Amino acid sequence: MSAITLTEEQQKVVEHFGAPLRVLAGPGTGKTLCIIERIKALVNQRKIQSNTICAITFTNAAAGELRSRLERAGIKSDVLPYVNTLHGFAMGILKNHLQRAGLKAGFRPVYGIIQRILTEDVVEDLRHKNVKLNRNDIRDYVCAQLQEKSKAGIPSHLSSDPGKIKTLREFSKHYHENLEFYNAVDWADVLHKAIDLIDSYSDVKTEVHSKTQYLLVDEYQDLSPLEQEFVEKICGDATGLCIVGDDDQCIYETFRFAAPQGIIDFPKKYKNAGLLYITLCRRCPPKVIEPALKLIQNNKKRVHEKVLIPFNKDKRGFVVTLLKKSKKSEKEWLVSTILDLLNKKYQYQDIMILFTDSKIAKDYIIALKEANIPLDVQLTVSNIFQTEYFVWLMATVKWLVNNNDNLSMRQCLAYAKQIGTETIRHLRLEALASDSSLWEVIENVTQNPKAFRKMRQRNKVIAFHSYLLALQNIKKFSDIAESFFAYLPETKEDKGCNELLEHLKRFDGQDEAVKLPDILEDFEQRIDSGELENKHKKEPKEVRVMSMHSAKGCEAPIVFIPALEDDIIPGTYTSNIEEKRRLFYVSLTRAKVGVYLTWAKQRTGQEIHMHDRKMLDKKQSRFLDEICP
Repeated sequence: MSAITLTEEQQKVVEHFGAPLRVLAGPGTGKTLCIIERIKALVNQRKIQSNTICAITFTNAAAGELRSRLERAGIKSDVLPYVNTLHGFAMGILKNHLQRAGLKAGFRPVYGIIQRILTEDVVEDLRHKNVKLNRNDIRDYVCAQLQEKSKAGIPSHLSSDPGKIKTLREFSKHYHENLEFYNAVDWADVLHKAIDLIDSYSDVKTEVHSKTQYLLVDEYQDLSPLEQEFVEKICGDATGLCIVGDDDQCIYETFRFAAPQGIIDFPKKYKNAGLLYITLCRRCPPKVIEPALKLIQNNKKRVHEKVLIPFNKDKRGFVVTLLKKSKKSEKEWLVSTILDLLNKKYQYQDIMILFTDSKIAKDYIIALKEANIPLDVQLTVSNIFQTEYFVWLMATVKWLVNNNDNLSMRQCLAYAKQIGTETIRHLRLEALASDSSLWEVIENVTQNPKAFRKMRQRNKVIAFHSYLLALQNIKKFSDIAESFFAYLPETKEDKGCNELLEHLKRFDGQDEAVKLPDILEDFEQRIDSGELENKHKKEPKEVRVMSMHSAKGCEAPIVFIPALEDDIIPGTYTSNIEEKRRLFYVSLTRAKVGVYLTWAKQRTGQEIHMHDRKMLDKKQSRFLDEICP
């Protein structure tokens, strides 16, 4: 392996020790390289014990990639530091101290789709108390509860209304009662419980601090106030703490309650902290960096002295802003321009198209496909193991491992045909009353349907029981997934489901040597390590169509950003314009050569129903005004 030459800025990051350190690294400046070289310096030059070094990443995939790069950089696997996500670290603490944390064996964290399923139970419970919530209400209360738990406060439109606060408390009460029934903990409570253990037990604190004498935290700007508190709790005296991030790239403030102020105010919390910048951008040319900086400098909540400098000043690049008469003409121009680029020196994988919203992208995708342009569409779920179909199949396998696992059974009921939340509530209340599992209640319904006459969908429950019973009698491991596909044919194309199918196939015919629980545990370990997710993150071969959020961490020579009207971005009802501006800044800085920015004077389709229903006389985004005054 050839030696890596660090810039002077990067070398300072690697060599700084003896005090907390904040590193502000702009887009394309090589922050991951700095983290790797800093860990190498700790292990190889300073001879620090690897079991006292901990690196925290934002996702499992990022953790897996960092481990791989450390090994490729020469860190042997037996001295590899602990690398995990923040929640993975917290889960380790809870599993080591179950009883003290007030948890039962086999508890599971819930998030994403599973959390949505449990929310359906809460809504049904409240409906029986004459509290009826529409879709917007549900979204508001779910977000408010998570926001409060994340220590980001309660949205003002709820906190100022006593009636809504009362409903929020009732919502939260039922939510936590259901979590207890399902032996589950949501991610925010995982952190709260881990913090409580550190605060309450000196031996736990000592154990944790021994592992984090040198703590590196990546993407610090995307941590919520609760997550920042957790970092503070686990790092002891903070002498070896190093945080890396960029306040200008905080784009999860609304969705994950990220708090960019934390990285901005880091010097106030740690008075002796070192403050370093990585400013040389190897990705973007000057003509991309200049408007990006013009844009982001309009944000007040940022570190103003930070700059971004092109590494190669001779590679000029371009940013082009174009007005189109209509969405139709914008689509036609997009297709023809991409085809023109492909006829020149560019390949499919050199092109990225970014949208503020997946619904807006739909008509553009149709036009691109009609032109036979191959696409890799990543608008919603970028992690193949977080799709609804995969969650359902995993729940099915987990239920086969343990029929009395209520959480898995509840997820199976989510895909059961014609079984609604009212029937599921009936099953849940019966399980609570009889101290039984959901499966035991379902068996009772099947064996004695007359005793459940009030359950209007009991025949559907009986039919689903037959499907589950057939699954129990399957001998060939891969037939579990095949039976699931037969029940739900639309799941056959799901990448995560097919990954699990291939994993099960590996063990077909070995049922005497290995059992399903071991196969499942092996698969989950591979997911948690990031190995399987990174396996699917191959070098792109098609034109990528992505949401602005999913594009973070990606790059391409040419970037197109269509539909840049003001009522779309930042939007008519935006509550945090600075976050939207950061999102646009991140989108601009994906480009290695140039960016095409387009908008339409008139627009039809789904997007006019998402905003102010205005079809004609659209205005360009105010962000375009800021970069091209």
